[in-house]
Amino acid sequence: MILPRLAPWKTLRGRMLAAAMAVEAIMLTLLVANSVRLLYGSLTEQAKLHAEQVRRC
Repeated sequence: MILPRLAPWKTLRGRMLAAAMAVEAIMLTLLVANSVRLLYGSLTEQAKLHAEQVRRC
């Protein structure tokens, strides 16, 4: 007997896998965005301090 092949998104396993992959993609996007935000803030502060030091000389 040959079992019919279902599309992956029609099975519970396929839907759960797709949902897990979507959550992982969203979390990765949020982590990268947060890292960029922190890095930008740090570099801005560093540039301000450097500009102050150059102005004093």
